[in-house]
This record gives sequence, structure tokens and C-alpha cells, in this order.
Amino acid sequence: MDMIQHEDLYWCLFRLLMDRQSEEYGDVPPNDVSSRLAAELSKMDQTRRSYEVSILFELVIWLRENYYHWYCRPEMNNSILLYLLGIVKTKPKLQKPSIWAIAAPIFEVTVQAEAFDKLEELFETHWFTLVCNQHYEIDRRCSNTATYGHIKLVKEALEQR
Repeated sequence: MDMIQHEDLYWCLFRLLMDRQSEEYGDVPPNDVSSRLAAELSKMDQTRRSYEVSILFELVIWLRENYYHWYCRPEMNNSILLYLLGIVKTKPKLQKPSIWAIAAPIFEVTVQAEAFDKLEELFETHWFTLVCNQHYEIDRRCSNTATYGHIKLVKEALEQR
């Protein structure tokens, strides 16, 4: 199985984010936006979290294409990086701390429970499975009401593999 390297994912996300930043804010974005995005990109690179961001990005694309609703943990809403990728829907308040300021951010998405049955379609795609099998377990569970379920990325220690 091919290995997807953190650096490759990072640079793919970097190019995509630069394009999205230009689309959203023009060719010369406000300083607070560009400096916040640079800080979040740096933190993502330092903590090697490009895998989680890529998985969430693919998940949200699939949810959107299949008309499923989702929402993220409240602390995720204050990330310009996650906003520009469309993972969170609310434009962040840049004066508040980002989720990337947290030592170990938790990435969790809540989706409609009926989407759970169909998530296997997403998990069967080559890229998604490859990244998840390399580094993550997907913790899926439905709430008591079975209206919504939670998807949480659980990083595994690579030494244990």
C-alpha cells in the first residue's frame, strides 16, 4: 500500500487554502486573515495534523454532495483554516483564540444518523481508506435519540501498528 506523506498532504492543503483565501478575501487579504491562516498552517504542520484536516475535508465534501447536515465541535468554528476548507460554516472571529491554540485539538463532526448507514461508501474510497488505515480509527456512534451521530478521529500510535 502506498504511503501518503504528511508533507504531501500539507502542500496540497496549502495550495488549496491559498486559492480559497483569494476567492474569499481577494488577492490582498486583510492582514489579520493572512497572519491567522499562516499561524494555523504552521501549527498544523508542526503538529502533523494534515491527515485529520484532509479526512475532515473529504468527509464534508461527501456529506455536502449527499445532502446531509453536519456540525462541528464549537471550538472548531474559530479556525480560518477549517472555514476556508468548508469544514465549518461560520466565519471565525479572529480576535478569539483558534482551535490550533489548544495543545491537542479534537476534531469531531456530528452528522445525521441516516448518513451513518451510507458512510461505508466514503470509507470504501481508495484515498480515504488509505489515510485512515495508516493512522486513524474512525470512532462512530449514534446518540440516544438516533437523530445524529458523531464521527471522531482517533489517532493511533504509529509504533503500535
